[in-house]
Amino acid sequence: MDRIPNHIAIIPDGNRRKATRDSISIQDIYLIGAEKGIDVINWCRELGVKHWSGYGASHENILKRPSEQVIAMFGGVLKLCREVAKIPGIVLHIFGDITGISATIPSDWKEEFLEFQRQGQSEGKFVVH
Repeated sequence: MDRIPNHIAIIPDGNRRKATRDSISIQDIYLIGAEKGIDVINWCRELGVKHWSGYGASHENILKRPSEQVIAMFGGVLKLCREVAKIPGIVLHIFGDITGISATIPSDWKEEFLEFQRQGQSEGKFVVH
């Protein structure tokens, strides 16, 4: 019998290195990363994994980055959240202090992240953290 883990966690890394190596813009590389994250989430669901967690960034890490990079990173995260929210049977949980990044990202993005946080309170479905 195959053993399927209950929970998979991923820490994405290397977006900036890949962007430099492949001459891809920083904005595009984070969007490409979001698309790959969606693929991984769908693969996990198909295998029967119940929970998937993706680590975004620490507050300290965000403070060290130029605002252009932070906006690009959160643009990718927002794309992932928007797409995941459309998939039936998935509950999206966003953890962290969204208000702490409000000075860097557009205010409508902040509101969208906060709305995803409010909506992610259901149980009994595939959960993306």
